[in-house]
This record gives sequence, C-alpha cells and structure tokens, in this order.
Amino acid sequence: MTGLRSLQFLEIDKLYYLATTVVNYRGHRIIAQSIIPGILNNSELSSLAEYGTVDEQKTIQSNEEFHEMMKNVCSKLNIQVNKLIDGNGEEVELAGCVEVKGIRGTDKRCYVVDLQGMTPRDANFEGSDNHTCLVR
Repeated sequence: MTGLRSLQFLEIDKLYYLATTVVNYRGHRIIAQSIIPGILNNSELSSLAEYGTVDEQKTIQSNEEFHEMMKNVCSKLNIQVNKLIDGNGEEVELAGCVEVKGIRGTDKRCYVVDLQGMTPRDANFEGSDNHTCLVR
C-alpha cells in the first residue's frame, strides 16, 4: 500500500493503477484489487505485460512508453534505474524494481501493478522468508 500511496501523490500523466483496499477480517488481512480491463479474456499474462517480468526474470520486458513513465516515477521517489540481465543473457534497463509490472489493458491504458517492490527491503531482515519486510 505504501508504493501505491506514493504513486497516487505523484500523479504521473497516463500511468494508471488499480483500485486497491486492505480488508481486515477475523484476524486475516487481504489486499483486494480491481481487475485490469481485458485480463480475464486473455489466458496468457505474458502477452499483456509490457514492463518488468511475469516469469521469474526469464524474460524482462521494457516498453519505451512504460520506461519513460517509470523513470519519471523513480526520479521523484529517488529510486535508481537498474540494468538487469534476463534469462537469455540480454541486458535490459528498468526503472525501479523488477517485481513491478507494467500491463496494457484492452482500454489501451498503461497500468502498473505489484507495487510492493517500490520500497526497498529492510536490511535488518535477511533471507528469503522475509521478502515482505520492506522499509516504509
């Protein structure tokens, strides 16, 4: 939610995000989001993704339109642009975290999802069991 809240305050032109809420019910916390237009009609998520990775970094997409918007986001949040190597050994430049995904809906809008990676991990919590311990 922190990444989404930060993005809402920036008001980047032509960059959209999903309606999101946190539901606390009987000791459980659930994050509920709206659906990207057209995502239910397409069985192949990788065909919709235009930025980031959806297959555990085997392929990394970097659409120029998304990249410019994400560079704008990262410059305002003081997050660096990174160069990554995908599964084919190709170097790809991404602004922000590889877990953040850019998906174009059937309404032709650019949606950014999985924003939990916008803030860095807390160095006090090491190991793969603590992947959600983020600096807030």
